[in-house]
Amino acid sequence: MGCQSRPGGHVDYLATVQRCVLSGNVRQAQSIQGDGYESPPFIITKLSEVLDDPHYGLTNMAKTISRGSMQAPTMSTASITSNLILWIIIAGSTVGLAPSVVTLRARIGNSPQSRTNDVRPACRRTELVSTHDLESGPQRPSCDCSVDSGPVVCYSPRPSPAATGSQRHECGFPTVLCGSCPASVQNVESHIKAAAAAAAAVGFMTSSSVVTASAPKSSNDPSSRSALILYGSETGNAQDVAEEVSRLTERLRFQTTLLDLDAVPLRDLLRPTVVIFVISTTGQGEVPQNARAFWKRLLSSALKPGILLRLRFSSFGLGDSSYPQYNVSHRALHARLVQLGAQSFCERGEGNEQHPEGHSAGVREWMLLLRETLLERFPLPTGVEPIPADEFVEPHWRLALDDTVSEKVPLQDDSVTLTAPSKSLVPVHGAHAAFIESNSRITATDHFQDVRHIVLRTDEPISYGPGAVAVIYPKNFPEDVNHFIELMEWRDIADQPLQLVADSNHKHGPGPLSPLRAFNLSNTRLTIRWLLENVLDIMSIPRRSFFASLVYFARTDTEDESYQKTRLLELADPTLIDELWDYTTRPKRTILEVMMDFTTLKLPWQYILTTLPLLRGRQFSIASGGALKQDPTTTTEEGGKSRVELLVAIVNPPSPIIKYRPRYGVATRYMATWEAGMTIPMGLHPGYLATSPSDLATPALMIGPGTGVAPLRALIHERLAWSSSPSSSPPPPPPLAQDMLIFGCRSSTADHFFHAEWTTLAISAGLRHFTAFSRDQAFPREYVQDVICRQAGSIRELLVERAGKVYVCGSSGNMPKGVRQALVEVLSGQAGNNSDGNDREEKSGEAEDGSATRTVTEISGSKGYMTVEDAEAFLAEMEKTGRYWQETW
Repeated sequence: MGCQSRPGGHVDYLATVQRCVLSGNVRQAQSIQGDGYESPPFIITKLSEVLDDPHYGLTNMAKTISRGSMQAPTMSTASITSNLILWIIIAGSTVGLAPSVVTLRARIGNSPQSRTNDVRPACRRTELVSTHDLESGPQRPSCDCSVDSGPVVCYSPRPSPAATGSQRHECGFPTVLCGSCPASVQNVESHIKAAAAAAAAVGFMTSSSVVTASAPKSSNDPSSRSALILYGSETGNAQDVAEEVSRLTERLRFQTTLLDLDAVPLRDLLRPTVVIFVISTTGQGEVPQNARAFWKRLLSSALKPGILLRLRFSSFGLGDSSYPQYNVSHRALHARLVQLGAQSFCERGEGNEQHPEGHSAGVREWMLLLRETLLERFPLPTGVEPIPADEFVEPHWRLALDDTVSEKVPLQDDSVTLTAPSKSLVPVHGAHAAFIESNSRITATDHFQDVRHIVLRTDEPISYGPGAVAVIYPKNFPEDVNHFIELMEWRDIADQPLQLVADSNHKHGPGPLSPLRAFNLSNTRLTIRWLLENVLDIMSIPRRSFFASLVYFARTDTEDESYQKTRLLELADPTLIDELWDYTTRPKRTILEVMMDFTTLKLPWQYILTTLPLLRGRQFSIASGGALKQDPTTTTEEGGKSRVELLVAIVNPPSPIIKYRPRYGVATRYMATWEAGMTIPMGLHPGYLATSPSDLATPALMIGPGTGVAPLRALIHERLAWSSSPSSSPPPPPPLAQDMLIFGCRSSTADHFFHAEWTTLAISAGLRHFTAFSRDQAFPREYVQDVICRQAGSIRELLVERAGKVYVCGSSGNMPKGVRQALVEVLSGQAGNNSDGNDREEKSGEAEDGSATRTVTEISGSKGYMTVEDAEAFLAEMEKTGRYWQETW
């Protein structure tokens, strides 16, 4: 039936109106009349609002209808009641919320009390239950009736003093809908049944769901227990924790789905039994890249308090206390969820990278609490127990031989072993193909550390700003891959074609995502060898969860096997903290070396994608900005090729215990093998140093020892490019004259990065730069903190009098804390040539509200000094207003 047809009853009326609205024919829908069912134009308009914004539209429709706005002189009480029911049903079904999400039911209270003016009868209630905040339509007034409580509308017969026009009651409903007389009660009940039958006929909802008001399935029903695990991760740590949480919920018999935050629409938060968030804080208190779209949606002003009332959640945050905004993303997410009505069923947890065990210590404690709380708040049915810890759970994905490939693959000749990873391009979705122009060591050959200046070029224009990071995807070395294959006795299968097989038993939600979803495998032969080189991280330090996975493959047929399984159980025990630390973290023992110790253990190759960790892309701050971003062969920055420069320290820390095998950084060891002419996949993230051309008038204090100078170099060249303009009269001042760079290194001859460049910029652009040498006999031993104190007067002027910005980049250890303490000393007059001490002038004013207010001058006094407390508050205010940025790793 089209929009031009005239409906003949409930069924045709509902179906025709909905078709018209969905097809955009709102005006046509407004003119439709059914047999006894009228549709005022405004209500159709509101139905179209539901399509545009379900929360806003449904909430306002419920409020409008409940206040009697549909009442018309020609409409009877019965017609009004029917329309009220029908329009809520059709509104919910139009956005796909019926039958289980939008329900309407009548709860009729029978009171034996006589109905007199002195006695209030029992309430007649119609309950609205909706994920889109229908509960908060008409506000429920205080009620002293005896009917049980709940998220319901109380139809009180007591008139409201504020009522005008037609008589209204305390709850704001018109008299005809208050249900205060038996006739109205009967009408409500009969028309609910009629509307339910009509809606059921067109598939909107079942009549039983309305009349009986049956509750949704209990979470005690194993078939309906579901958990949605969401993560926001920048470097992979939060994703690792989320995967561990998903393994826990699966053992507690929840149907579990694991996704990144950006992959989830807000409406999907209300479908599972529980939702568990794991999120890291990165940059200057920023959310990770794969959580930004979700966070933006969650902050929408269209979301009203109470919209997430049905959400039961818990959360864990990962942070670094060396940052001023420690774990702020997690705390902000938790607060926003609670503000929208979500209810936390378990105390939130936090992990700190500065802890001796890293964030793992916080994870361990919180996971124990989470398990206990889940069992208490969402108990399993009688006779059903959690999956025992010693029982193997079939993973969602496994490998199998690819029978569709008939070609026999010859075994690789291990006698011809490559010394470096293959030069083949790994097909990473969304990555740029970057051509390596140069890979030069810029530290002295006799210096202990190898630092590379790497120049990359893309054949496509890419845009990035100061603070942006390049994501490099590492590879494992052939000798390590071959060694692992031999240990696992996979030589006969290592080069055979494989396929990825999914578990078909997942009942709820979109199902688990493929562990290889980051790769375009359409033109790739999937083999164990290819996975070990490009996908699986066999050279990382294993986590506790890795040993817990190994236990299921350990045997006990011999004495050696029994001993090694006992040892695995010790390493997997969350209560034996020192055991894991001493065996893995302290000696920096890799997964390959672990398998060398557990000689009786052979992993089934079918499960390696869920047993071994995946290689993550490593982030490196980009050192190019301004004109350095443009390839010399192109004429404009907008077209042609782009350049990306990196400053990378090759990581090879010694092990205090395992001396016969050198330690390497997985990514930097691979990067050291790069040769000019190679092509590699490179991701690009915007970074977190918020700056723009409008900041050019604001002086910048830049502090970056070692390779921390990379993003500051990008910032300097970007500011230089922003300042370039046609010549004017009088000529502008040097573009960097108001900026200051403080760099730190060991020696003026070994690792003084870009020294010639800073000297040139000092002459041509007025850049003030200072260097702290910590191991150079020709200079006093000092660090960047000492230079800050030595330049106290200039820095105090830059920050206080000229409202400058601070950028701190480099190691996340003690350096950021030392820099902040030095700035406090500068501002409080305890550093530099402040021999006169704190000459702070005590002045105070009074605002209109009576509170004391002080300007910067009043806080600082005539000589610009503050108390220590005021200096710390001043820096905190700089952070809050975006004038203090820290990018450390």
